[in-house]
Amino acid sequence: MSATLAFALLAIGWAVTRVIYQMQYRHTHRQLVLEKAAQREQRVVWTVGITVIPVSLVWLATPWIDFAQMPWPIWTTVAGMATGVMALALFVWTHRALRANWSPVLQIRSGHELVTSGPYRWLAHPMYSAMTLGVVSNVCLTANYVLAVLQVAGLAILLVVRLRDEEKMMEYQFGGAYRQFLETRWRLVPLIW
Repeated sequence: MSATLAFALLAIGWAVTRVIYQMQYRHTHRQLVLEKAAQREQRVVWTVGITVIPVSLVWLATPWIDFAQMPWPIWTTVAGMATGVMALALFVWTHRALRANWSPVLQIRSGHELVTSGPYRWLAHPMYSAMTLGVVSNVCLTANYVLAVLQVAGLAILLVVRLRDEEKMMEYQFGGAYRQFLETRWRLVPLIW
């Protein structure tokens, strides 16, 4: 399997997963009032998306950014495929664990639960862990420094904007239970608290 095909298939898997859960969310939560933090976060997500996605499509369909290709050995493609499959599996598993607690923006709803099952048994933020693995996979598969810079920068911006706000929101809602949750799990990557 070529790196291009693997990249395209993994991107489709991520998109299908997100569309399925987005549709479920819209079906069960028709009214959504966005607070300023959620609006800021949504703008960041859209900005990153409209930057990374078109450049990824350009890489897939045209030679326009071929000048930025890096001469990486074949094992990086294999590593990218393996990492991509792990990232997609973690992404799907995290959505399944969250069930109705998932939303596209940071928010606490009536009946919101502190999820401690699935990947949340070990990781405090498995969705972001999956995204981090996804970026590593994409960098290995594309071997293109323009895409690498955009994807790493996009992930870093997303983590800076969301992570602190999400932890504050969860601590406000769940108090000591959430602090204990954070103390007993790795944040994003195993072995890093």
